[in-house]
Amino acid sequence: MLGNYYFLVQNYSDAIVEYEQVLAKGSDNSSLKRKYIICFIKQGRYKEALNIFSKIISRTDLDFFSSSIQNENTICRQLIKELENFKNPKGKTETNYILGILWSFCDQDKAIKFFNKIREKDENFIIIKKIFKKFNHKNNHWRKKWKTNRSQEKTF
Repeated sequence: MLGNYYFLVQNYSDAIVEYEQVLAKGSDNSSLKRKYIICFIKQGRYKEALNIFSKIISRTDLDFFSSSIQNENTICRQLIKELENFKNPKGKTETNYILGILWSFCDQDKAIKFFNKIREKDENFIIIKKIFKKFNHKNNHWRKKWKTNRSQEKTF
């Protein structure tokens, strides 16, 4: 697929165009969807990445959240490392959204930590609720973590 080639050579604009064409045809390829979101993140188009992530998780199966492809996990972890050291002029909320999205692809326990950081601070909290609802269906321990974290917050 041409989109994957563009992705590998870091031509994210052209990769987006190619991925959009494939997605428009109704592709349910989870790997493609993850790469599509990563393209927006790599370009610094964080709001678009968040909106796409939200739309995809509301209508996709749970395989979207896990990648068995080592290359994808490596790309996500490298990008996470870059973003953790990046001082976003728009603030920590946006960065935490993006880090939560990226961690959701390779380690949901770490993703939940970033989503918890923004749960109470953002007017777009409905997106976080969608994410946690999806995670709850994937694995019951997400719901337990969600409740535990919420009860801990109330005690402080």
